[in-house]
Amino acid sequence: LVQEALRNAVFHDSIYLLRAIVSPDKTINHFEVLEGSDKMVTDSIIAVLEKTGPWHPAMQGGRLVKSYLKLFIRVLPDQRIRLYVQYL
Repeated sequence: LVQEALRNAVFHDSIYLLRAIVSPDKTINHFEVLEGSDKMVTDSIIAVLEKTGPWHPAMQGGRLVKSYLKLFIRVLPDQRIRLYVQYL
């Protein structure tokens, strides 16, 4: 999906910033696009991220609890993707 969206996108150095929740079941969901210029690319990135895992939720009192993270995604002109994750 991401590759298809990228084939149809204008290729320049693009940055996408998303916020998401890591659930106690180690899945990632509830995405919020904070920055991104191409909806088709962000939708494709989210679709791929939803299929990944396991993610690592926070622990509180010995229990897994939901946690928030920011995803910094850089799409390079040659279609390579760099992903940086920051747990909040």
